[in-house]
Amino acid sequence: MLNSSLSNKKKVMLGFSFGELVVVSVVALLALKPKELKTLVKSWRKLSSQIQQYYRNYLNYFNEAFKEEGESEAEEESDIVNYILDLDGNVQKTYDLSKIMPDLKRNADD
Repeated sequence: MLNSSLSNKKKVMLGFSFGELVVVSVVALLALKPKELKTLVKSWRKLSSQIQQYYRNYLNYFNEAFKEEGESEAEEESDIVNYILDLDGNVQKTYDLSKIMPDLKRNADD
């Protein structure tokens, strides 16, 4: 659930806009020598990939934690199947009655 909600959001790169990145790039081109610029770009790529890896690890850690928590809650409330709207428009829980009353299906078949 968390994973799907996170994947639907746009990824933001530290809050920099495209225009700001262009201005910084132009200033870097004018201020730095080509050799220094090449080193700077390599360093930036390495740092960027490390940050992305840390971010992925962070998300995976919390996704697993939420998944485990969700599974334990699901075990506690395993009879909840879905939600429906009643005649007044209120959301109501639905239950799997076969787990509450296992004899129900057998008696209905008779």
